[in-house]
Amino acid sequence: MGNNKKTVKCSFCMRLGHNRVSCEKLKILIENERSKHGSDHPDVKLYDSLNDRYSKKSSENANTVRHCKYCFIESHNVRTCKELANDFLALKKRNAQWRKCLLIIFREKGIGTGCILTSKHFKKFGNKTLTKGDKWILTSIDWNNITFDSTKNPDDYKVFKLVNLSNSSAQTMLSISQLMAVNESNPTISEMNWDVISPSKTLDYPVGWDTVSDKKYDERLVEIFKYLNKSDIQDLLSFSYLDKPYFILQYDDELLLEGMFYNSSLRRRNDDKTIY
Repeated sequence: MGNNKKTVKCSFCMRLGHNRVSCEKLKILIENERSKHGSDHPDVKLYDSLNDRYSKKSSENANTVRHCKYCFIESHNVRTCKELANDFLALKKRNAQWRKCLLIIFREKGIGTGCILTSKHFKKFGNKTLTKGDKWILTSIDWNNITFDSTKNPDDYKVFKLVNLSNSSAQTMLSISQLMAVNESNPTISEMNWDVISPSKTLDYPVGWDTVSDKKYDERLVEIFKYLNKSDIQDLLSFSYLDKPYFILQYDDELLLEGMFYNSSLRRRNDDKTIY
């Protein structure tokens, strides 16, 4: 990263690296005016007034107790916040674990580019109805949008593109939760909404996608953490676990236990709410 001062531009001399208050060229001109006309000259008085105001503001800022905008603790800022660094790393780890679980299931079920699936049920997604028994081919997977921190809104994470084998103009996009059953009341459920009738072993995910070193996911988290604080991240984790099909979490003991913890915590929070 470059020096931030390079972005500062003086409004008097128009040069970079300083502002009007610290401009040496302006200071020399003002001191010349002061020696000729005294400190009561309007330009000199205005300059002195602005300098006094700037000095007072700088002093007040220096004496202000600052809090980190992420964890709200004193003595540090967001850039040096250990809580933020720990939560950032925790989400990276959960995402890698979650993706590894998915890869295990994809391989077991034969889900990959070119596989043929059929829906077990009549399903209506928005204004589209998928007829039970229709055959669909999986033509592509949007790997970078398969993330642990997905929201409850599946429209934000449509990652599987399917084309109907009987009518190629009929296409649809599915999220993980639409392809695989989500059942919060029965964590032991082990089913999918679709049957794979012709498996594929083609899993062309990007290199490093299933590790904590995935650069694309780092970029995603940087954007997420810009707008969230510590409590927001805890809510994100709660709702992320709620959105996960539990039979996938069962492939990782740590994720499963955390998911059960967050689910029970959220239910207790909802039960404790009083309706007036």
